[in-house]
Amino acid sequence: MRYGWRLYATDDVMRDHAGRATPGEAPPEPCVIVEGFRLLPHLVKPLLDAPQQAVWLIPTPGFRQAAFRGRSVPGEGFVWRTSDPARAGRNLAERDRMFTTRIEEEAERLRLHTIEVDTATTEDALAERVTRAFRL
Repeated sequence: MRYGWRLYATDDVMRDHAGRATPGEAPPEPCVIVEGFRLLPHLVKPLLDAPQQAVWLIPTPGFRQAAFRGRSVPGEGFVWRTSDPARAGRNLAERDRMFTTRIEEEAERLRLHTIEVDTATTEDALAERVTRAFRL
C-alpha cells in the first residue's frame, strides 16, 4: 500500500478472532488504559464496575522530559512561536508535572491502579504490568 501502510479491517477479521477466543479468557467488562491527563480518575471511577477495570499510566519526570524533547523540534510547534520558548517549555513541563501529580493522588485516594512508566520501560514489560493490574 501507499507509504508502506497496512490495513487491518476489523470487520473482516472479527469472525476469525471470535472463533479463536476461549470463553472465560477475557474480563466481563472492558478494561481501560488511560494515558495522558485528560481522563481524571474521579471522572472515570463512576463508570467502572470494579477498580481493576482501569489503570493510569504515570510518566516519570525523565519520561516526561524525553517526550517533551522529542516533540519540541527547534523552530517547530507553538512553543517556538512564543516570545520566550525556553520559558514556555518550562511552563509546559510544570503543567504536565502538576497533572501527573493530581492523577497519582486521585487514583490513590480512589483506590485505582497506576503504573509508572519510564524511558527504560519496554512495551513487553508494560504489557505484562497492565496484564497483572487487570488480573488477566
